Amino acid sequence: MVPCGSLLGSAAGVVLCWTSCLGVVGSFPGCGCHLPSSLFGAAAPTPTSSSPIGLPCMSGQPPISSTEVRDLISALTRLSLALETYNSVRQTPQGSTTSSPGDPRVVTEGGETWSLVEESEKLPRGYTDPRIYRIVDDGPGPTPPALISLGRNRLTGVDPGFETRVRRAYVAGFWAWAANSTNTEYEPAAPIPLQDTRYVVLRSWTLDPRIVRAPFQVERKSDLKALLGDLSAPGAIIQGFASLTEVQIFCGGACIEIPALYQWRGRKTA
Repeated sequence: MVPCGSLLGSAAGVVLCWTSCLGVVGSFPGCGCHLPSSLFGAAAPTPTSSSPIGLPCMSGQPPISSTEVRDLISALTRLSLALETYNSVRQTPQGSTTSSPGDPRVVTEGGETWSLVEESEKLPRGYTDPRIYRIVDDGPGPTPPALISLGRNRLTGVDPGFETRVRRAYVAGFWAWAANSTNTEYEPAAPIPLQDTRYVVLRSWTLDPRIVRAPFQVERKSDLKALLGDLSAPGAIIQGFASLTEVQIFCGGACIEIPALYQWRGRKTA
């Protein structure tokens, strides 16, 4: 989602779990981002004094400081924007026509026919970052034990080994999340000597939303090119993996559902 610090710049900052506030823990459990107020320009007013605000606290806790108030204002601003993004992404993709009446799993647009092979799927408990707050500058943190166990049970021992593959997928997921949250470029994970069989698209500005909306995944690079065109276009967050297990681990790092899988079925001829 970018190598640590090199592309995030001033956008890297404290991240707050806005999805918990939205009550969509099942979709994005325990993750979201709260970015610095500098990202919003004048949207987040800054208190004129750094001294604590003398508000009484019924629980006996210390008074709220001006810094906390400023952070809260920034969090609410980001929350509003994130809600709009979430509602847009979760829309069900629809084409102009379907190749089979009453079959929502088949979409035809511009003569191209696509089928929905697998629905999106929520991640099991324990697969995502256990931290309530995520700080971009702190990096991805330790891989959750549940994901390590998943990799140990399902990934083979071929080079570079399951430990490397698990960590690579989880770290890639974190930086994919960071790039998407901070609107920065994503640098894919370093290649390994295994053939990619799944491609996850977390963001693309060349994608035709009449066919499918990100995030999604495909199994063939030719399908990826058919959907996105130029794979090197700016803003794209695309990551390939050799197995579905690594996709699941990536999604744990990115704090997203396992995306729906699409497949190209053919071109309609006159």
